[in-house]
Amino acid sequence: MATLKICAQNEYKSSSDEELILKNKKKDSDMFWNERKRWHWTIILFVGSILVYCVRTSMSVCVPAIAKEMGWSKQISGMALSAFFFGYLSTNILGGYFADRHGGERMIMYSSTIWATLTVVLPYFSTAQTFLNSGTFAILATRFFTGCAQGFFYPSLSSLVSKHVKDSDKGFVTGVVFSGCSIGTIATGFFGSIIMEHTSWRFVFVLIGGFSMLWIYAFRFYYHVDKNSKPKTTVDFSSHKVNTESFPWRRLLRRASVWAFLVAFFAYGYTFYVLLSWAPAYFHDAFPESKGWIFNVIPWLASFAVQNIAGYYSNTLMSSGASTTYVRKLYAAMLFLGTGLFSLLLNTVESFQQALFVMALTVGVNAFSTSSISLNAQDLSPKHAGALFGFGNSLSALGGSIGVYLTGWILEHSGRWSYVFLINSAISFFAFIVFQLFGSAEAVV
Repeated sequence: MATLKICAQNEYKSSSDEELILKNKKKDSDMFWNERKRWHWTIILFVGSILVYCVRTSMSVCVPAIAKEMGWSKQISGMALSAFFFGYLSTNILGGYFADRHGGERMIMYSSTIWATLTVVLPYFSTAQTFLNSGTFAILATRFFTGCAQGFFYPSLSSLVSKHVKDSDKGFVTGVVFSGCSIGTIATGFFGSIIMEHTSWRFVFVLIGGFSMLWIYAFRFYYHVDKNSKPKTTVDFSSHKVNTESFPWRRLLRRASVWAFLVAFFAYGYTFYVLLSWAPAYFHDAFPESKGWIFNVIPWLASFAVQNIAGYYSNTLMSSGASTTYVRKLYAAMLFLGTGLFSLLLNTVESFQQALFVMALTVGVNAFSTSSISLNAQDLSPKHAGALFGFGNSLSALGGSIGVYLTGWILEHSGRWSYVFLINSAISFFAFIVFQLFGSAEAVV
């Protein structure tokens, strides 16, 4: 009898374990977006990424006109360009932290309302008798707080993708969404250049801010439709137990792979934001007769193409059996070796056509970040992807802030673009070595 009782208890325990496993599998399947919903959210976030970069690059496109109107030096122009990034780096960790706990959808919706509003009112603040009666200070302050608000977007996006998208689909979804960065840069460069030729730089900000407001309305509408359409059995992510866990900073910072991720993000931020912010000024200085709508568009078309192709082949490589670590290191190698090599080549060009071609290559290879370091936070810490990505993105913004300001200082005191590109190249080669030696996609926590 005792034996029968023990066997019955074991069978009951085995049955309970199976039920628990099935229940956990059901929760996991509920967490992931189905194909239809995945496409809906991908498109919405793609459009959001376009507008995020329209706002981000608006100052890069407009700064020559603003500097001429307000009498700015190269150093003040550098301050105007870097003000955004100093604000941006201050909220990335916070954005990821709140996204992991309260849902990335909410953080994107609320923070986007702020940066869209600030973009609309920036032209007014630049002329109104506010902010110590200084138009320059008003612009710097407004761009700083715009950066603060945008610091929530990509950590929240990382948290969303980590929770709702299967590993086999992450490369493609992230590639499509991040390709919006290139489209936003292209749109601002092309239409912004045309608008400034016929009207004022102020209209560029008002137009971008207005379109951003319309997108926020559409985002809010779909968010509530999606929320109300969920069955009662669906996991509520805002209260899911994963979101209440404390962030394991010590365990993460003891691992070399995490430090490789952070070094890579800093290096990428430095080089990318220097190109993003100063490329228009480079062409204005080196080739003053060139058309803004050409050099503000062609490099980012290359980036758009590479992002989508890279995302597709990232999924293909992983589906064919390649390890995640192999894919991350391969794409990171193309990112940093390409940036380092093409930055050196920019010092050898002799014509506008050569400069445009090499700049397109330099900007294009930066798109390999989408399927390498941008996804690495989700590899290293799936449960805390938003917070870890926010930490990395803060370092990226710090690198960008330093790079953008330092570039202005270098140009003010030496006028040598060769120094700018040499620094970009050295930083890229260093990041390549570090990530190839210590980078990994193995989960730490």
